[in-house]
Amino acid sequence: MSLFNAGTSQEVSNGSTAIQAQGDVTITNGLSAQDVKVIFELLFENQFPKIQEIARQQAILNGNEFQAKVISDLHKNSKRIITDKFKDPDVQALLNDALISASRKGEKSHPELLSKLIVEKVSSGNSDLKDIVISEAIDVIPKLTKQQIALMCGVFILKDMQISSPSGEVIYLLSRFHDKFEKTFGLDFNLSNTNLNHISYTGACNYNDFMGINAIDAYLGKYNNFGAANKIEAQAKVKAVAPSIHNFLERINTPTIGGITLTSVGLAIAITAINEIQQIEYSNWIR
Repeated sequence: MSLFNAGTSQEVSNGSTAIQAQGDVTITNGLSAQDVKVIFELLFENQFPKIQEIARQQAILNGNEFQAKVISDLHKNSKRIITDKFKDPDVQALLNDALISASRKGEKSHPELLSKLIVEKVSSGNSDLKDIVISEAIDVIPKLTKQQIALMCGVFILKDMQISSPSGEVIYLLSRFHDKFEKTFGLDFNLSNTNLNHISYTGACNYNDFMGINAIDAYLGKYNNFGAANKIEAQAKVKAVAPSIHNFLERINTPTIGGITLTSVGLAIAITAINEIQQIEYSNWIR
């Protein structure tokens, strides 16, 4: 069943459209879309009472779009949502922080990532550590650029993630993954030291510019050279069979990449972003 029925769009300024739920649409037992809307509306009125009208209208539009995104993501994940968590002051503070960021910065706040982390925050099975990390990640994400998040995802793939598959098939599985990664995030990993220090400042990574690593050797080593006799033959195999992997390794093999280590917050952000193209369990890294 669709969360929003026909006729639930509302025209706003500049020909934009804000989606509204028609009546009480139940997300899961005891919590309706209207309940979530009321929470966000109260938070919004408290945070943006006196800003200039033009800016206010844009903030309202951004807030409405974020609200619709959160409701949609909650609906899609309704089976694992614990509705009582919305009574938790920590969750309400988290919603407040996310709403402020999304309303002020729009797409630059990365609302799709904020929404998915809200879903994780109110889902079942969270450890205390995961709850803390998610809250910190929601605070950090709006302080990062799209390019910085893409780099963090690349570091996660290089240093932390390892895909398993029956012998001989993993290179093809990885090739499909890297095809999707390149289309979604691009391959611009050559960020300045200022960028890297900023990521470190937010708490998403630790950065030591004296540390080095050969990204190609590290990646191929994880997968035992894909069955080749040595790394030289492995590189030739990758270039011929899986050019998307080859492109990734060529671009991420920068002098600074070895000095980047993702923190628990950085891991949560990278996992949330990569989940757009490949489902990854947070609990494998944040436990």
